[in-house]
Amino acid sequence: MRVATFLGTLLASQVTVSALSPAGWREQSIYQVVTDRFALTSGGSSPSCTSDFQLSIFCNGTFRGIIDKLDYIQGMGFTAMWISPIVENIKGGTPDGYTEDGSAYHGYWAQDIYAINPHFGTPEDLVALAEALHNRGMYLMVDIVVNHMGYYCGKAEDGHCGPQGTIDYSIYNPFNSEKYFHPFCEINYNNATSILVCWEGDEIVPLPDLRTENTTVQSMFDTWITELVKNYTIDGLRIDSLQQSGSFFFPSFYKAAGELYMVGEVFQEYPAKVCPYQQDGMPGVLNYPMFYYITDAFQDSTGSMSGLAEGISYMQGNCSDTTLLGSFLENQDNPRFPSYTEDITRAKNAIAFTMLQDGIPIIYYGQEQHLNGSGVPQNREALWSSGGYNTASMLYNMIKEVNAIRTQAIHVSQSFVTEKITTPYYDNHTIVTRKGETGSQIIGVYSNLGENGAYYNLSLKSAVTGFGNEEKIMEILTCTLLTTSSDGEIIVPMGEGQPKILFPFARLSGSSICKSYKTISPVGIDCEPATITFDILVNTTYGESVVVAGDIPELGDWNVPDGLYLNASKYTTENPLWTGTATGIDPQEVFQWKPVVILTNGSYVYAPGDNIETVAPGPGCNPTATIKYVFSGQ
Repeated sequence: MRVATFLGTLLASQVTVSALSPAGWREQSIYQVVTDRFALTSGGSSPSCTSDFQLSIFCNGTFRGIIDKLDYIQGMGFTAMWISPIVENIKGGTPDGYTEDGSAYHGYWAQDIYAINPHFGTPEDLVALAEALHNRGMYLMVDIVVNHMGYYCGKAEDGHCGPQGTIDYSIYNPFNSEKYFHPFCEINYNNATSILVCWEGDEIVPLPDLRTENTTVQSMFDTWITELVKNYTIDGLRIDSLQQSGSFFFPSFYKAAGELYMVGEVFQEYPAKVCPYQQDGMPGVLNYPMFYYITDAFQDSTGSMSGLAEGISYMQGNCSDTTLLGSFLENQDNPRFPSYTEDITRAKNAIAFTMLQDGIPIIYYGQEQHLNGSGVPQNREALWSSGGYNTASMLYNMIKEVNAIRTQAIHVSQSFVTEKITTPYYDNHTIVTRKGETGSQIIGVYSNLGENGAYYNLSLKSAVTGFGNEEKIMEILTCTLLTTSSDGEIIVPMGEGQPKILFPFARLSGSSICKSYKTISPVGIDCEPATITFDILVNTTYGESVVVAGDIPELGDWNVPDGLYLNASKYTTENPLWTGTATGIDPQEVFQWKPVVILTNGSYVYAPGDNIETVAPGPGCNPTATIKYVFSGQ
C-alpha cells in the first residue's frame, strides 16, 4: 500500500491551530470557490476559459491566486472560505489530460488522497493559504470525498467501465485493491441500498464506490483525515455525496477529524429526506430544501411566499438544529439564480434571505458579480473573464452590508445565531422574517415583484416586528432611519421590488453601519384605502378617450364605460401621456386590468396581450403606487 505523509517534516515545527467547533461555525459567513476558477497566480487573465470546452478542462486557478484575492473576499465581510477538494485526481487519455467528460478541474475524481492536486499548487501553497486566512482571523473549509474515487475508461476494451469493462485499482492510494470497493452497479435512487453501494459517474468516468461500511476502509480514512486536518490547519469540512457514503461512516470520522464542523451534501428537495442525515458525526447538512423554496419564491412574481414560510417550518420541524445548516442559493452543481431571471432586485432579495435565515450563510463565488451560468460547466465560470473582481458592483456591496448587519447582531447578542427565524407576515408577493431576541432582532422584508414593482407603504405592527413604541429603526440597505408610532407600528416604504432589512438604531452603536443616513418622519395611523395612479403612454387622435378597465368596481368590473377615465392634460407628441388616479382600492388586493382606447366611432381598442395582473399597495396607511404602461400598436 502506497501511503505518504503530507509534507513530511515540512510541517513538523508548525504550531497546530485548533479546528473550529460547530458552535464556533454558527457565527461565520462562508465564501465558496471552485479553486480552478476563482483566480490565477499573480492575478493573470489567461487562459480566458469562456467556451464550453474550455470550461470543461483546467483553467489554472490556484491556491496562490486565492491568496492574492483575499482582500476582495474579506471586503465583503466573509470570515471563512470553502475550497474545492484538494487531493490529486485522475488524468484523462490525451496529452492535455482531459477525457470526453472533460478534466478533473473540480476535484471530485480522486486518485491519490495523500497527494495535493498539482494543478492547484504545492503542499506549501496550501499551507500558505491556510496561514493567510488565519492571519486575517478567517477560517478554511475543505471539500472532501469519501464515497468514491475516479477512473477514466478510455483504456477499457469496449470503451466502458460497466460489467464488461475493467478497473485498474492499483492506481489508487491508499485504496489500491478491488477489495476496498463495491462491485459495479448503477444507482437506483428509489432504493436505499442501491444509493449506498452502487456507483456514481458515467461510462466514460465512473466513480468506483468505496466500501465505507468496511472497518478497514473507515480506519484508513480516519488516519488520513487526522493527518490532513493537522498538517493543513483545516477548520471545517464539506462532505460530498453524504447520502451515498452512509451516515454510519461519520461518527468515527468526525472524531478523527477533531470534532470540527462538517456539513454534508444530501442533494434532495424534501426536508424529510435531508434532515435525518444531521445526526451523530454530522453536525450540519446543506439546506437543499430551502434552496428550492427560495429559488421558487423569488425567481418571478408568481413564486410562492406561503411555500417559503412553510419551508422554514418544515425544516425546523424535521432537522435537529437548523442553525447549523449550510444556507445557500447557488453552488457548483446547480444553475445560477440569474439564469432564471435577469432581474437583479430579485437576486438581491434571494441573496439577503439566504444570508439571514437559519444557518451558516454560504455565497458561491460570482454571485456578487451577478454571474448567470445556466448549468455545468457554465455555472463554473472563470471569474477573471466573466465578472472580474469589481468591488463597486451592486451585489458585492449588498452582500457586504448584509454580512455587516449579521455580524453586528451577533456582536450585541450571542443568542442571535441560535434563535430560530420566524415568518410573522407574508402575502402573495411579500414575506417578513424575524430573527434574534427582542431589542436586537433583524427584520427582513422581501419581495418578488421585481424591479418594476410598484411603490407603496408596508405597515408592520409591533406584534410582527417586536419593535417598541416610538423606537428608531435603521433600514440598513438604504441607510434610512424610520421611527415607529406610539404603539410600535412601523411604516416601511417599499418600491421597485427592493428588499428591506431593519435593525434597532440604538444597537448599531460602535459599528460602522450607516454612519450617514436619511430620516423619514413617522406616519400617523389614520389610514385610508390604497390609491393607484395609472400613467399610460398611448398615441391618440382628437376625440378619442382612454379608459382603464378591470375586474374591480373602481375600474368598472370590466364594463368600459364605468372604468377609470384618464385625462390628457399633460399629453404631448413626444410624451403622449394619459393619466388618472383610482382610489378606494383595498390594500394588497390582486386585480386585473387593461387600458382601452375609445375611438370616435365608439368602438374599443384594448391593449394587446393578456390582462395585466397587479397587487394594490399595502398594507399600510394611505398606500400609494404609480403604474406606468406603454400602449404600443395603437
